[in-house]
Amino acid sequence: MLLEARDLSVRFGGVQALRAVSFAVPEGAVFAIIGPNGAGKTTLFNVISRFITAEAGRLRFAGRAIDRLAPHRIAALGIARTFQNVELLHQATVKDNLLLGQHVHRRTGFLAELAFLGTVRRQEIRMRERADEVLDYLGLQRYRDVRVAELPYGTRKLVELGRALASAPRLLLLDEPAAGLASEDRADVALRIRDVCERRGVTVLMVEHDLGLVAAVSDHVLVLDHGVAIAEGTAAEVLESSAVVDAYLGPPVAPTTPW
Repeated sequence: MLLEARDLSVRFGGVQALRAVSFAVPEGAVFAIIGPNGAGKTTLFNVISRFITAEAGRLRFAGRAIDRLAPHRIAALGIARTFQNVELLHQATVKDNLLLGQHVHRRTGFLAELAFLGTVRRQEIRMRERADEVLDYLGLQRYRDVRVAELPYGTRKLVELGRALASAPRLLLLDEPAAGLASEDRADVALRIRDVCERRGVTVLMVEHDLGLVAAVSDHVLVLDHGVAIAEGTAAEVLESSAVVDAYLGPPVAPTTPW
């Protein structure tokens, strides 16, 4: 398994955001986490990204414990993330944002950078080639020198995906990749997620509210409700589960007797 979580628990004051959540993500899969608002999905992502430290439980990536690593060390290991609300440098160009995504792989020190030695120049060339390759892959070359602030929302989401891919991740965390997109853009997102997994060999862990998208692209689905894992399996299995239906719609109400 590429990512393994065991008994993760997180509490914010009197609120139990996660309660003993366990799951395992196999390499080469699209693994989705779903659940109603307040289920703990983003909290779980923040634990994996190390923005939050779980009060209990274990987290391993590629066989290595990552429970106490700093966030920048997580990125260097090969875990990249997008956000529900697009997090980019809006006054920078598209290509500069993709170059930023590669900063964790820089291997030259301050003095070498200052003197712009040959190692630095070669490293810079490789990073720019990598950025151009991702721009080509996502069809973003025409925007390479455009400031992100000038782009429509759907294109910004694609740029954020590009920044994540530019870091050459093994595991890609997608936080609601279809949020705020029109239906035709959602279809494109579905194709890209499967392509990233199948053609680029990147394992995908995704939080998403669009159950149609989840059913279309996911190999495996975990369902959270009030911080507890209530179902796990294929999309067809979990979406037909009565526990999942109740979590989204509420339990059925018994008919009242008219008087």
